[in-house]
Amino acid sequence: MKVIRAILVVLSSLFLVLFTLSALILIQPNWFKKPINRLVAEVSGFDLTFERLSTTLQPGQLNAAGLKLAYQGETLLTAKQVTLTVSDWPSLSSPFFTLNLKAPAFYYTLDDNGRSNWPQSQSPEPPPSEPKPLLLPKDFAFYALVIENGEAKIRLPGQNRDIQVSNLNLERIAPERARLTLQTTIDQQTFNVNGEFALESEHQLAFDLGLNHPQLETLLQATLSTRPAFDGSRGKLKLSLENTSFLEALLGIKIPQLPKTTLQADFAIGEHYQLDNVALQLGEQRLNGAATYSPVEKHLTARLNSPALDIDAIQALFQDSEAVATGAEEVEQAVTEPTSNKEAAIDWSALSELALDLELKVASLKAQGLNAETLESHIVLRNDGDTPKIALALSSGPMRFEQRQLDALSVNAELHPLSLQTEGADADITLSAKLNNTISLNTKGKANLNGLSGQALQLNIDSANSAELWKIAGLPYREAGALAIKGTFDSDGNTVTPDLAIALGEQQIDIEASYTDGKRPRLNLIANGRNLDTRFMEADTDDEKPPQTEKAADKNAPLFSRDPIDTALLQNMDADISLDIKKLRTGVNQIDEIAIIAQLKDGRLTTRNSRVALPDSSLDISLDGRFTEQTSKIRTEFLLDSKNIGGLGLEKAAQIRNGRGKVDVKLSTEGRSPHELAGALNGSIDIKAQDMIMDNNKVNLIGSDIFSELFDKLNPFAKSDPTTQLECVALYFDVDNGLMIGDRTLHVETSKMKIIGKGEINLGKERLSMNFTPIARKGLGVNFSQVVKLVKLYGPIQSPRIGVDAGGLLTSALSTSAAMATGGASLIAQNLLERAANSGSACDPNKKLELELPEPVAEEVDTEGEPAAAQQPGN
Repeated sequence: MKVIRAILVVLSSLFLVLFTLSALILIQPNWFKKPINRLVAEVSGFDLTFERLSTTLQPGQLNAAGLKLAYQGETLLTAKQVTLTVSDWPSLSSPFFTLNLKAPAFYYTLDDNGRSNWPQSQSPEPPPSEPKPLLLPKDFAFYALVIENGEAKIRLPGQNRDIQVSNLNLERIAPERARLTLQTTIDQQTFNVNGEFALESEHQLAFDLGLNHPQLETLLQATLSTRPAFDGSRGKLKLSLENTSFLEALLGIKIPQLPKTTLQADFAIGEHYQLDNVALQLGEQRLNGAATYSPVEKHLTARLNSPALDIDAIQALFQDSEAVATGAEEVEQAVTEPTSNKEAAIDWSALSELALDLELKVASLKAQGLNAETLESHIVLRNDGDTPKIALALSSGPMRFEQRQLDALSVNAELHPLSLQTEGADADITLSAKLNNTISLNTKGKANLNGLSGQALQLNIDSANSAELWKIAGLPYREAGALAIKGTFDSDGNTVTPDLAIALGEQQIDIEASYTDGKRPRLNLIANGRNLDTRFMEADTDDEKPPQTEKAADKNAPLFSRDPIDTALLQNMDADISLDIKKLRTGVNQIDEIAIIAQLKDGRLTTRNSRVALPDSSLDISLDGRFTEQTSKIRTEFLLDSKNIGGLGLEKAAQIRNGRGKVDVKLSTEGRSPHELAGALNGSIDIKAQDMIMDNNKVNLIGSDIFSELFDKLNPFAKSDPTTQLECVALYFDVDNGLMIGDRTLHVETSKMKIIGKGEINLGKERLSMNFTPIARKGLGVNFSQVVKLVKLYGPIQSPRIGVDAGGLLTSALSTSAAMATGGASLIAQNLLERAANSGSACDPNKKLELELPEPVAEEVDTEGEPAAAQQPGN
């Protein structure tokens, strides 16, 4: 009994204290401003002050004017007026209060060191515990929550945000239902949010929210579960973006101007996170699909498909992006101005705990000139031991690349990192690809994915018929047999060492090389070939001749460019090169052996023991070149000794058969451009060939039409005789500073004539002036009047002209666009005749030629530097 009495006394005393305290607050609330300030400061360290507190009983209401919350002298939160209206006893099953805030202001600052103006919690993190569901009330506890003319000022490193809340009204409209209206302005961009909420159960809150902006509309319909990990949540999202100009203003950066973009998706959260009916449209680009993620197994499965994707169009949208432009500049700078040769390590740990299955199907794809149909790919990521393993399978139907038709493509690849942290060699890779069902590529080994060192790859490329490969490459080559490339590609530090064996039909090339990168790169190359044949490169049909307008333009262009030759590679790189080829067949000749040994060191390029051997012929070559930033000095010699000159290629090119002879060329020069090199050329050119046969009807194959016309004028028998017996052809030039000149320049001896010529070729000025006189041999019954007296070839090297003194024999055919040699023509011809009479054969001085020399004629005065215009007979 005493116990019950004691309990009643305690309860009565407590009620009396609470009643007295409530009465004091209701009667004089301002008395408690300082006690409340001290209590808040002791508990949390905040400084909470009010300008004025007031209360009313009907209705029960507490008004706080001039609320201010500060910390260490810095204001965090203010409000002009806070009104709390209580209509009933507090309850979790029915509404009992209304809260209204007028002109609240929130302030948040974060400096560059990550320090905030709001205090950080000093209490230790609570130990992890089993998550528990959050119970929702049976009904909303408020009648209304209202904010009028609120604002938030947020200051972050590099950006400031001003948020205005003109109106926020969250109102209970029915049991278990509430409606939200919100108008807010963020950096001058105004948004309206409207929505409704419904308490469906103690664990589920349903809501329907819509965000509206002149350029953005978003609708979110969902049921949110308060169980752990939001288990049981589901909903639908719809988004429509007209353009991105308002985002630029909102974010304060330049972003791509995207076309109208829409996105919608259904989502559900349970044992798995599920996305269904995903539909993304970016302008004309569409992507659909679904995805599932298992948080327990950390397994993501996704299926994506598109009727058509234009990657070029998507890239074009981002060309003006400030972020993309900045990224491109950084990449360019990293490539052109590397700051460090040390490669970054790759961290694979982010993939080690994830499993992935991704399927992508694209009916039509456009990208970088490639058009592909029925593209399918499947990417699988799994853990294999302690490291992830990635597999890719890709296939495509008909493709078109830069006007080249491809039938099909299939690719299978695997990548397995060597450890979770890799540097140097990163992963074991296996790659198998097949194109058009005939061309296959296989490679495997260790690969460095972001550097050079540590590569150890085996390479195998096969094609059953090479014509398919030429077709894909857009080359007009013929079938040359099966192609097989086998080899290895290794690297150590800055040195790469490819070792390849290439077979094309019966052709074989073996290449061993090493290349070391650095301030002064170095290349070592050994190439051995056998049974090579370049005839498959010849087109089946003759190429069309370029239009006459293009030919005229080429003739007017300089023969030698004035632009400096870029020799930076020769100056800054060292190399040792050895080339050995046994049996090479070309479209014009057959070569038994090519042996070239070249060395490049400190800007000097030299060759030694270099020669080319052909059937019945040999060519010895030497080169010595010195290359600096100021100039290039080059000296070259080559000596040709042949017992079958036609076999060198003349038979194919000009129908000149048989013959024997020698070619001795010794030249040196110095300069920066081709024009300077030509103008500084010094040395000699000596050519002698004997016993050749030329088909007259094929003489135009020698070169251009001008030389065909020249030979026709010098040889009156060319049109009547099917062949010309070339007993001797001798050409000699002394070259002095680009001027090729000599008194014994040209001799052509046939079975019926001797043609003797002299003159000069000025390479610096790109002009020539050559005089030729034909002489009939005795015993043929040829009257000298049937032979022209003098033929002059003169003018620009690119487009020379012909002048003819026919000695009384001038036909209309020969006078077309030609100049008639007058004035000094007889003097020049007489000089050439005297040389012919006083000399034997140019190829054999002991062999005398019986010539029909004409009687000397009166000397004529040459008043012009070039031949006069041709005159028609009878004028």
